[in-house]
Amino acid sequence: MLYEIKADKLLIYHDEFNINRDNLILTVNSDEFNSLSEKYSELRVFRRSRTYNCTQIEIHNEYIYSAFFIPSKINVFKKNNFDCIMFKNRIIFIDDNNYIDKIIENLFDTGNKNNYSLGKFFYEILSQIIFKDLIFLEEIEEKLSKIENNIINDKFEKFNSRLSEVKKLLLIYYRHYSQLLTVCDNIKEIENGFFEKDSIRLIGLFSQRVDRLRSETELLREYSLQIQDVYQAEISVRQNDIMKILTIVTTVVLPLSLLTGWYGMNFKYMPELNYKYGYLIIILVSVIIIIFSLILFKKKKYF
Repeated sequence: MLYEIKADKLLIYHDEFNINRDNLILTVNSDEFNSLSEKYSELRVFRRSRTYNCTQIEIHNEYIYSAFFIPSKINVFKKNNFDCIMFKNRIIFIDDNNYIDKIIENLFDTGNKNNYSLGKFFYEILSQIIFKDLIFLEEIEEKLSKIENNIINDKFEKFNSRLSEVKKLLLIYYRHYSQLLTVCDNIKEIENGFFEKDSIRLIGLFSQRVDRLRSETELLREYSLQIQDVYQAEISVRQNDIMKILTIVTTVVLPLSLLTGWYGMNFKYMPELNYKYGYLIIILVSVIIIIFSLILFKKKKYF
């Protein structure tokens, strides 16, 4: 698609791309860009390999090259990637997934565009990238809260896999925001006329928003670690309860084991060996030992 920026609006421009026309925004796929670069030598710029999987920016005398890798909110382990080559009078997006065209469509409904320019357009593109991220982070917080409530209610099913997935997700977004901040810092240092002062100010505001999102992500990462600690504490409590029960059973059974061992020796002159009520007496003594032990443990509040 081909777009044109006017002083107060963004227009869809239907004519063929002209390298000499100002204030144009062009979105093409990789094959289309390769064809253009063969036609116009100004477009023969070095592009990063897709295996270099991070957002970055490179500032040159004649152009600014930036590669964006944006986590998808539907499947965060997949990324929307596109390249942006910005000249002083035009911007070219290289996108094989129509991600940028969808963002630009939203810009037609973003309201007043007084003193519109390429710099302000680039700021709006950046803003659209993080448009619903705060809501997305709130949804992650709700997931963490549910995981914590499940722990409190003794529901440990798939705890490790669920929490691990959220922690990986937060790490992805933390890196994403850090890379966007690096892009903003580099743009704010540009002094070769690519951006007017008003656009630099807007980029500064965007940088503050990204910084707040990164801080929110870091808080959620800390929250996930706290949930991990709560889980370990609950597991320890349950193990302690089990050990307490085993200890009580062992303590109760130990005197009975002594009795059975003692009277299992079968010495010839044991006085109780031939006693008529010896078996019943041993049973009664065993019951008394059990009852006495349980009363003692209850009094000591062992259970």
